[in-house]
Amino acid sequence: MDNQFEQWQAAYQQQTPKVDTTALLNDVKATHRKETQKAWVDLLSGIAVSIFVLYTAIFLTSSALSGMLLAAVVPVPFAFSLWSFLLRKQKSEADSQSVAVLLAEKKRQLTNKVTYWRVSAVGITVLWSLFSGVCAWFWLGGDDQSMWYVLPVVQLAIVVATWVRYSMVKRQLPEQLKTIAALYSPSEE
Repeated sequence: MDNQFEQWQAAYQQQTPKVDTTALLNDVKATHRKETQKAWVDLLSGIAVSIFVLYTAIFLTSSALSGMLLAAVVPVPFAFSLWSFLLRKQKSEADSQSVAVLLAEKKRQLTNKVTYWRVSAVGITVLWSLFSGVCAWFWLGGDDQSMWYVLPVVQLAIVVATWVRYSMVKRQLPEQLKTIAALYSPSEE
């Protein structure tokens, strides 16, 4: 029986990929550290944008309608940044030395990244569409300031860049998940 057990053990060790758990742990921790920093930047940026929009709505608008339209947008940047903060600050089990836990954490980080960029792309597109509608409303209403047709065109570059980034991250995900699956498959235990 010992001979057969040693054969099974040798076969298992030959088929199991060598994973440097220390390097994997350091990679997961570094990614988590970056995500934490990005989470705080997102949160503070969202608060700053909301405060700026509120200030603009109260002090810089020339009509009550434009003030109300801007005031309606105030919670959007804060809500998105709060969602982003909570997504990026999810509890990490990166202190474990278990390869399965570390690879599952890496997989979670990758799927969260795709989710973040998808929500960003859709949200920015919706906001851009609404903003373009407001600009068209004012421009067609007789306000001849050039900013009403320049701003949507300029902000279209942000929308396009966000969709390009989302498509790149989404396209890379399957290959990255295959790499993780190749390193460890829990069903083989």
